[in-house]
Amino acid sequence: MVKPKKELIYSLVDINDAYNFIEVNKNSKRYEKHIWTLNQLINNNGSLSSRVLKSSNNCSSSVLNTLINRGLIKKEYVEVFRNPYNEEYKYNKIELNLEQKKQ
Repeated sequence: MVKPKKELIYSLVDINDAYNFIEVNKNSKRYEKHIWTLNQLINNNGSLSSRVLKSSNNCSSSVLNTLINRGLIKKEYVEVFRNPYNEEYKYNKIELNLEQKKQ
């Protein structure tokens, strides 16, 4: 039996709290990466995978943990469905030799 694939997802707890945090701290150099992270979540329907967030230089585990501790975001593991056929299966047509064509 194959175990379900799970992915770590970060999502907003309350979008209004996120907007308030951004507004209050918009001029703070200290919270620049936190604001960037919240904006990324807001612009992506409130949630993004850990892989996507951490792939940029603006988001680290420290930033995410601070936002979790402030109650602005939450993390959870979500089941991701696997697709073994990412693209349509393509193959080259094989030409039969003369012997094969006779049969």
